[in-house]
Amino acid sequence: HDPTASLPSDIDEMGKAVFGGCTICITGALSQTRSVIEKGVEALGGATSSSVTNATTHLVANPAEYASKTKKVLAAEAKGLVIVDEGWLTACKTAGKLVDTKKFDLTTGGSGGAGQPQTAASPVKMSKAA
Repeated sequence: HDPTASLPSDIDEMGKAVFGGCTICITGALSQTRSVIEKGVEALGGATSSSVTNATTHLVANPAEYASKTKKVLAAEAKGLVIVDEGWLTACKTAGKLVDTKKFDLTTGGSGGAGQPQTAASPVKMSKAA
């Protein structure tokens, strides 16, 4: 069983440490269960945390969760963390590396991975590296 299967698209050996150095916290309902997404992140070299800590580098949330300013969202904002939608995880896996968070940054209105972008940025092309 491939724990990265929850993050769509195939990836080669070069991409196995896509999330190396990242500690990712997940909040809210996403396309897969939290445990499935966490296993996928860990299989690609990242760490996960169940709460926002000093080690957390990214918070993955859905737009509704971000808008409702949950405890995790408020903690991430207080620490100045990047808050992205789950499309960022998929884009990183597809690219085989960390991609720019701008199109996925919920704090600036980006939603490149969840419907139409709300900024002037182009939609994410999943077939090309960002």
